[in-house]
Amino acid sequence: MGAGDAAFDYALNLGRRNDVTLLNRSATTRCLPLLEERANSCRRIRTVEDCRLSSVRCRGRRLSLSVDGRDGPKRLDADFLVIAIGREPELSFLDPDVEQRREKLAASGRLYVIGDVANGPFRQTSIAVGDGVRAAMEICTRQTGRYDADR
Repeated sequence: MGAGDAAFDYALNLGRRNDVTLLNRSATTRCLPLLEERANSCRRIRTVEDCRLSSVRCRGRRLSLSVDGRDGPKRLDADFLVIAIGREPELSFLDPDVEQRREKLAASGRLYVIGDVANGPFRQTSIAVGDGVRAAMEICTRQTGRYDADR
Protein backbone atom coordinates (compact mmCIF):
# COMPACT_ATOMS: atom_id res chain seq x y z
CA MET A 1 0.00 0.00 0.00
CA GLY A 2 1.44 3.36 -1.04
CA ALA A 3 2.59 5.28 -4.09
CA GLY A 4 6.03 6.57 -3.16
CA ASP A 5 9.53 5.24 -3.75
CA ALA A 6 9.37 2.79 -0.83
CA ALA A 7 6.05 1.24 -1.91
CA PHE A 8 7.19 0.78 -5.52
CA ASP A 9 10.56 -0.59 -4.47
CA TYR A 10 8.85 -3.13 -2.18
CA ALA A 11 6.44 -4.09 -4.98
CA LEU A 12 9.28 -4.60 -7.47
CA ASN A 13 11.20 -6.82 -5.08
CA LEU A 14 8.14 -8.81 -4.02
CA GLY A 15 6.88 -9.00 -7.63
CA ARG A 16 9.81 -11.19 -8.63
CA ARG A 17 8.14 -14.19 -6.96
CA ASN A 18 4.68 -13.03 -5.90
CA ASP A 19 1.55 -11.44 -7.23
CA VAL A 20 1.44 -7.89 -5.84
CA THR A 21 -1.37 -5.35 -5.75
CA LEU A 22 -0.34 -1.75 -5.11
CA LEU A 23 -3.11 0.26 -3.46
CA ASN A 24 -2.76 3.99 -4.17
CA ARG A 25 -4.95 6.53 -2.34
CA SER A 26 -4.80 8.98 -5.26
CA ALA A 27 -4.56 8.90 -9.06
CA THR A 28 -0.94 10.05 -9.08
CA THR A 29 2.23 8.43 -7.87
CA ARG A 30 4.97 10.05 -5.85
CA CYS A 31 7.75 7.68 -6.82
CA LEU A 32 10.63 8.08 -9.21
CA PRO A 33 9.43 7.69 -12.82
CA LEU A 34 11.85 4.78 -13.34
CA LEU A 35 10.27 2.83 -10.46
CA GLU A 36 6.78 3.37 -11.86
CA GLU A 37 7.93 2.34 -15.34
CA ARG A 38 9.48 -0.86 -14.00
CA ALA A 39 6.41 -1.71 -11.93
CA ASN A 40 4.12 -1.11 -14.92
CA SER A 41 6.19 -3.52 -17.00
CA CYS A 42 6.09 -6.29 -14.37
CA ARG A 43 3.23 -8.68 -15.13
CA ARG A 44 2.92 -9.73 -11.46
CA ILE A 45 2.24 -6.17 -10.21
CA ARG A 46 -1.13 -4.49 -10.61
CA THR A 47 -2.08 -1.05 -9.34
CA VAL A 48 -5.42 0.10 -7.96
CA GLU A 49 -5.67 3.91 -7.96
CA ASP A 50 -8.00 6.28 -6.12
CA CYS A 51 -8.81 3.76 -3.43
CA ARG A 52 -9.10 3.76 0.33
CA LEU A 53 -8.40 0.78 2.56
CA SER A 54 -11.36 0.80 4.93
CA SER A 55 -10.68 -2.35 6.96
CA VAL A 56 -8.40 -5.32 7.44
CA ARG A 57 -9.77 -8.54 8.92
CA CYS A 58 -8.21 -11.89 9.69
CA ARG A 59 -9.88 -14.76 7.81
CA GLY A 60 -8.09 -17.88 8.94
CA ARG A 61 -4.48 -17.60 7.77
CA ARG A 62 -5.30 -14.90 5.20
CA LEU A 63 -6.23 -11.25 5.36
CA SER A 64 -9.43 -9.79 3.98
CA LEU A 65 -9.02 -6.19 2.83
CA SER A 66 -12.04 -3.94 2.26
CA VAL A 67 -11.17 -1.36 -0.39
CA ASP A 68 -13.38 1.53 -1.51
CA GLY A 69 -12.48 2.81 -4.96
CA ARG A 70 -13.64 4.24 -8.27
CA ASP A 71 -15.54 1.05 -9.08
CA GLY A 72 -17.17 0.88 -5.65
CA PRO A 73 -16.28 -1.32 -2.71
CA LYS A 74 -14.42 -4.57 -3.22
CA ARG A 75 -12.79 -7.22 -1.11
CA LEU A 76 -9.23 -8.35 -1.72
CA ASP A 77 -7.67 -11.40 -0.11
CA ALA A 78 -3.99 -11.30 0.78
CA ASP A 79 -1.35 -13.32 2.53
CA PHE A 80 0.51 -10.20 3.68
CA LEU A 81 -0.04 -6.45 3.77
CA VAL A 82 2.89 -4.05 3.52
CA ILE A 83 2.05 -0.43 4.17
CA ALA A 84 4.41 2.31 3.01
CA ILE A 85 2.39 5.50 3.33
CA GLY A 86 2.69 8.99 4.70
CA ARG A 87 4.85 10.54 7.34
CA GLU A 88 2.46 10.23 10.28
CA PRO A 89 1.73 6.82 11.85
CA GLU A 90 -1.78 5.74 10.85
CA LEU A 91 -3.70 2.61 11.83
CA SER A 92 -7.32 3.82 11.61
CA PHE A 93 -8.03 1.39 8.76
CA LEU A 94 -7.57 -1.62 11.05
CA ASP A 95 -10.72 -3.44 12.02
CA PRO A 96 -11.50 -2.71 15.71
CA ASP A 97 -11.10 -6.44 16.46
CA VAL A 98 -7.61 -6.46 14.91
CA GLU A 99 -6.69 -3.26 16.79
CA GLN A 100 -7.92 -4.76 20.05
CA ARG A 101 -5.94 -7.98 19.44
CA ARG A 102 -2.89 -6.18 17.98
CA GLU A 103 -0.43 -7.21 20.71
CA LYS A 104 -1.60 -10.84 20.69
CA LEU A 105 -1.45 -11.00 16.87
CA ALA A 106 2.05 -9.49 16.91
CA ALA A 107 3.21 -11.96 19.59
CA SER A 108 1.90 -14.87 17.51
CA GLY A 109 3.67 -13.66 14.34
CA ARG A 110 0.46 -12.92 12.45
CA LEU A 111 0.87 -9.13 12.51
CA TYR A 112 4.07 -7.13 12.13
CA VAL A 113 4.04 -3.46 13.02
CA ILE A 114 7.19 -1.69 11.89
CA GLY A 115 8.62 1.76 11.29
CA ASP A 116 6.97 4.90 12.64
CA VAL A 117 3.95 3.03 14.02
CA ALA A 118 6.20 0.82 16.14
CA ASN A 119 8.92 3.27 17.13
CA GLY A 120 7.15 6.51 18.06
CA PRO A 121 9.50 9.48 17.84
CA PHE A 122 12.38 7.41 16.42
CA ARG A 123 11.45 7.96 12.77
CA GLN A 124 14.68 7.16 11.00
CA THR A 125 14.62 5.20 7.76
CA SER A 126 17.35 2.86 8.97
CA ILE A 127 15.24 1.81 11.98
CA ALA A 128 12.19 1.17 9.76
CA VAL A 129 14.32 -0.79 7.27
CA GLY A 130 15.75 -2.87 10.11
CA ASP A 131 12.22 -3.53 11.38
CA GLY A 132 11.18 -4.59 7.87
CA VAL A 133 14.15 -6.91 7.41
CA ARG A 134 13.51 -8.52 10.79
CA ALA A 135 9.81 -8.99 9.95
CA ALA A 136 10.71 -10.51 6.57
CA MET A 137 13.17 -12.92 8.20
CA GLU A 138 10.60 -13.95 10.80
CA ILE A 139 7.94 -14.48 8.12
CA CYS A 140 10.39 -16.54 6.03
CA THR A 141 11.26 -18.65 9.07
CA ARG A 142 7.57 -19.25 9.81
CA GLN A 143 6.84 -20.14 6.17
CA THR A 144 9.79 -22.48 5.67
CA GLY A 145 10.09 -23.82 9.20
CA ARG A 146 13.79 -23.07 9.33
CA TYR A 147 16.16 -20.21 9.90
CA ASP A 148 19.23 -19.86 7.69
CA ALA A 149 21.70 -17.42 9.28
CA ASP A 150 23.88 -17.48 6.13
CA ARG A 151 21.23 -15.86 3.92
